[in-house]
Amino acid sequence: MGSDNLFHKRKAQRASSFVRQKREKPQKPRYLIVCEGSATEPNYFNGLRNIERLPTAHVKVCGEECGSDPLSVVQYALQLYEDEEFDRFDKVFCVIDRDGHTTFKPAVALVKDVHEKGTPIELVVSWPCFEYWVLLHHQYRRSPYYPTRGRSSCDAVGSEIRRNHDRNYSKGADDLYAMLRSKQEGALENAATALADAEATGEKNPSTQVHLLVEALLALKLP
Repeated sequence: MGSDNLFHKRKAQRASSFVRQKREKPQKPRYLIVCEGSATEPNYFNGLRNIERLPTAHVKVCGEECGSDPLSVVQYALQLYEDEEFDRFDKVFCVIDRDGHTTFKPAVALVKDVHEKGTPIELVVSWPCFEYWVLLHHQYRRSPYYPTRGRSSCDAVGSEIRRNHDRNYSKGADDLYAMLRSKQEGALENAATALADAEATGEKNPSTQVHLLVEALLALKLP
C-alpha cells in the first residue's frame, strides 16, 4: 500500500514538473508589421506568415487609413501599438521605402525619439524601394537607381526585374512570397552584402534592411 502511494506521489510530481516546465517555456515574441505599400509588401509578408506558419506575426497596411509616406506609416504604427488590440506585441516594424519621400527624415527622427522612450519600434528601410529586395532574389546589384523621364527610381527597379528575370512580375502579386521562396537564401546573402557595402561606402542606393526582418520572422517558425 505504501509503495502504491509512493508511486502515485512520484507520478503526480513528475506531471506537476512537466506542467510547470511547459508553462515556463519561453514564448515566441510577437511582431507587428506595418507596411507602406497597399499590396506588394503586405502580400509578401502575409505570404511569409502563412507559408512558414508564424502565429505570432501580424501584418497591417498603412494605406487609405493614413496615407503611405514614411511619417504616416510610423504614426499609424504608434497608434496601433497604443491600441488595446495590439498592445500585446513585443516589437513593431515599419516597412518603408526611401525613394523620393520628403517625410523620410521626420519619420527617422520620430522613431528615434519614441524608441529612446521605450517604445519597441523599428524602421525597415529599402533604398530606393521594396522591389530592390525582390530583385536580390535574382541578382546582386549595387549600381544606383535614379528617377528618369517621368519614372521613379522604384519604377526602374521593377523594369529591371521584368526585363532580365521575370517578364510577368507585377507589384502586388498575391503569391509573391511563394514565387520567391526557392531563391530566399541567395537573397538573404545578397542583401547582407549590399547593406554592408552601403554602410562602408555611405552610398545606400540601392540597399535594403528587409532581410533582417525576414530572418527575425523565420526565427518564429514552429518546430
